[in-house]
Amino acid sequence: MTTDTSTSKAMSLTATADIAALRPDLERLVEQAIDAVSGCTAKPDATFGVWAEIVAAIRSTAFHEGKLLERGIARLAACNPDLSVVPLERPMPVVPAAREVLRRNEGVLRGLRLSPEVHSRETYAPDLVIVDRKRHAALILDVKRSLLSYEMPRLNELRSKMLAVAMIASDWLTLECRTPPIVDVSVAIVDGSDEMIDHERGIWGLSEIDVLLEIEGAGAAMGVLRDLFGKRVRALLAERCRKEVQQSFIDAASASLSGLEAVMEPGASALLGSSNSGGGLIDSVDDVLALGRAQAGAARVGFARGRVMQ
Repeated sequence: MTTDTSTSKAMSLTATADIAALRPDLERLVEQAIDAVSGCTAKPDATFGVWAEIVAAIRSTAFHEGKLLERGIARLAACNPDLSVVPLERPMPVVPAAREVLRRNEGVLRGLRLSPEVHSRETYAPDLVIVDRKRHAALILDVKRSLLSYEMPRLNELRSKMLAVAMIASDWLTLECRTPPIVDVSVAIVDGSDEMIDHERGIWGLSEIDVLLEIEGAGAAMGVLRDLFGKRVRALLAERCRKEVQQSFIDAASASLSGLEAVMEPGASALLGSSNSGGGLIDSVDDVLALGRAQAGAARVGFARGRVMQ
């Protein structure tokens, strides 16, 4: 197994991504993601109230954007005739022996193979496994929308799992997925935000996907995909915000009218209705004060029991 990430953009890429030709497919992928975001529903939320729908849409966007990036990379892989995306029917096992090897060794690991015919409670499901049939190499990818929110211990654990499954990937992919023989396995975490790039630790930016796939223009194509998705998401959120603001005004107006009607009890109506005569208004106020004095002697004082208990 090889985890050497010294590859640079100076290398010659073996295929090209035609963005103009790919655009219909990219737009289709964006449309599918937007449909998924639009279909999300929000549960009642005491904190966000009428804005719960907006919050739900934002959370759904974050999830489906990650899936969109995976589908975009898979589509771009097809631009290289030597590459194929391997569908996994079940997660790959994280073998304890592989964990132990990683714990005892640092740096580049080469030529290490472990039998996958072992039982393991721990598993890992890569986002993408891409096989280069010509070079008999496999690339295990974990695609993140952004790594900025990931703490280092969490990243280290993810990296450890990926390297552990890479150790048994050669035999496992051949037996489980009927791939050609694999002699080289690499792992990479792709940061969709391009904010965290560290090749020595296996972290690549989305704009560098062309190097990983050896497809010129793949990084630019993924940039187009994100731009298309971003424009659609912002339009969706703006429309929902307008609707929620309008509904908020309607609800506020309705609440004001309801409150006014509740105050307009018979005595209060008579009080307000008598305002056409100064003398009548004074008489009504005197009546209200007299009623208050009559009830004052019957007031109950004590610990609160709640209205239901009264």
